[in-house]
Amino acid sequence: MDIIPPLTGRHFVQIEMPALATEQPLEGLDQALQDDFNRKREEMQRVAKDCVVVVDNVPKIGAEKYPRLVSKLTPRFEAAGRLRRDGGDKPFLEFVQGENGSSLGYAIAEYISPEEAHKAIALLHNFQLDRAHRFWACTAGDFERLQQMPDEFVPPQALPVADRDRPNFKSYLLDERGRDQFMIRHQDETSIYWHDHVVKPQLDFARLKWTEAAAIWSPRGTYVATFHSRGIKLWGRLPVQKDAEVEYGLIMRFEHVSVTMLDFSPCENYLVTFNGTEPERDDKRNPRALVVWDILTGRRKRGFMGPPRSILDSDGSIPWPIFNWSHDDKYFARLNENAISVYQTPDMGLVDKKSIKIPHVRGFAWSPKDNIMAYWTPEVNDSPARVSLIELPSKKEIRQKALFSVSTIVLHWQQEGKFLCCKVDRLTKSRKGQFTNFELFRVKAKDIPVEVLEYKEKDIINAFAWEPNGSRFAVIHAYSDVPGKTDVSFFTMEGLSGELKELFTLEKKTANQLHWSPKGRFILLAAVCTQNGNLEWYDVNDAQGKENPEPVGANEHFSCNDIQWDPSGRFVTSSVTCWRSSSDNAYVIWTLYGKELCRVNVDQLYQFSWRPRPPPLLSAKQEREVKKTLKTRRERYEREDKDLKDSVSSGKAARRKEQRDMFSAFRESARRIQEGEAEKRAKAIACYAKVEDDTETIVEIVETIVSVKTEIDWNKKLLTSDDERD
Repeated sequence: MDIIPPLTGRHFVQIEMPALATEQPLEGLDQALQDDFNRKREEMQRVAKDCVVVVDNVPKIGAEKYPRLVSKLTPRFEAAGRLRRDGGDKPFLEFVQGENGSSLGYAIAEYISPEEAHKAIALLHNFQLDRAHRFWACTAGDFERLQQMPDEFVPPQALPVADRDRPNFKSYLLDERGRDQFMIRHQDETSIYWHDHVVKPQLDFARLKWTEAAAIWSPRGTYVATFHSRGIKLWGRLPVQKDAEVEYGLIMRFEHVSVTMLDFSPCENYLVTFNGTEPERDDKRNPRALVVWDILTGRRKRGFMGPPRSILDSDGSIPWPIFNWSHDDKYFARLNENAISVYQTPDMGLVDKKSIKIPHVRGFAWSPKDNIMAYWTPEVNDSPARVSLIELPSKKEIRQKALFSVSTIVLHWQQEGKFLCCKVDRLTKSRKGQFTNFELFRVKAKDIPVEVLEYKEKDIINAFAWEPNGSRFAVIHAYSDVPGKTDVSFFTMEGLSGELKELFTLEKKTANQLHWSPKGRFILLAAVCTQNGNLEWYDVNDAQGKENPEPVGANEHFSCNDIQWDPSGRFVTSSVTCWRSSSDNAYVIWTLYGKELCRVNVDQLYQFSWRPRPPPLLSAKQEREVKKTLKTRRERYEREDKDLKDSVSSGKAARRKEQRDMFSAFRESARRIQEGEAEKRAKAIACYAKVEDDTETIVEIVETIVSVKTEIDWNKKLLTSDDERD
């Protein structure tokens, strides 16, 4: 066997398959038999190549240690599948040697069938022999194909759009008016609507019994996931031809019996499903509680055991999602007892083949923009609590902060990854009371400085929220010594290198939740799951510098239990679902100034969710250029809105005119019928009409009953029950 130069760090070899007995065309056979013979010969060659397995990255050792290598690895190859053997029961297995007797780093094994060979590849490929050697295995046929690949990459010709098998599931983004979509699930129906602020929501697609539980959008809005007893189905909106009905096509099935939860990776490359199987009842060799799937191919990437009881929430519920993903889908991690296990894609193995050992770790969170992880540990004996930041995959610690008298910590990353807020609930010196501090890390600044926002023991913190695209945040805090009083305070970090500064405080508010617009600047203060359902909108830019800022809009939605902004940040929805109340189920769409656009009552409303948008394709510079020309574009958009309003109004007027014309035609036909039946009607009521010289004489005959006399003939037989007469 001749060795060819290494390619991409692997040792590719020239494998010479044994020649068949007949290589030349047989004379005296007709063309049909000759073609059949050639076809069978090619099939035999293909099967022979598929029985041979090439394994790369075998340890390179000297001739003196070669027998030891053979004795150690031969059982591994034999356990992977049934090897072909010679007359002396010796397996066809060779650890290729060089001229000096040392191993060259690869092995060739021949199995009895292609099925056994593929079974062996499944066990040998990615097998970690030791820290420096991970096997790479394939069949000789695949190996030959890799050898024939050119050294220089030549991009393939792009297929015409019509020839591509996979449809464009993002065709909804080509909507002329740039409308967003939302989905509601009510009774047995799941419906998807277009939202337009000019007209009422327009139905795009609806299906009965589409899902057995919830319907979930993927993070970028490409897919809809539905739950079924056998697993998960993934759907996508198919491109719509002119005057054709909208359809959602089935993209992939993921078989996972009794699945109860699912989670997408941020870039929509992977899907995680969970069926609630307890670790004690699961199979350790082939776990089925948690499964990670490849969305594009539908293949099962890896199974995992469910969470141990030690990391369950205080009420016994499972913290979901169990796996937290990095922003780029390269890593996903889970919390274990005294460790954080970080896995890498696409091989789904542990980073550096081991978990990160962190004694008593209680929680962690990924940065939304970088492969940086924050985690915290509680106080243990004389060791203080700690908040640490580490980089992946190096696992290098870049910042640590020690904290004392800590009860619990909650981590809040800002959406752009510039800041990290640690909400720290601390114990007083007597350890009978609690107070809250906010530890604010400037992650992008040099040396990652930390600032502290302190609250007193009497202050009760109800909510915290970062502005999505900015350096401001808001806090809802009440006072234990003043029942019923709740304030909302706004702060700013003043950029990456500024200082923490309070902007203003809104006093005596009833809000218990904070909802920033996805684009920042506007915030909704909501009293969720309360009877009053107060909603107040504020423009934070306008409120800065004012003593008593006024809301830009205020309204109410009684008993609302869910608030959601649309992806554009221009509209927000409040809804009352049947999980909260069995009556008055409805959703209301508001503008960012608190104006009600529409209110829709829906029986048994289970779910309302806006369709997410994919990340913008424009750079930050291009977005700034668009904003500069927005005033000139605004006139065109307003004109389009006015034309749509006029067309809707004219359509209503046309329908009203059509109804009036129909009524006039009906009245005319009724009058003609009345005139045609006038004579019959006159005879029926014993009256007549006479018209002479525009005069009409009506004669009415009146009969008066003077008396009534009744006589009974006793000679006639009376009716009995046996009489058949009526």
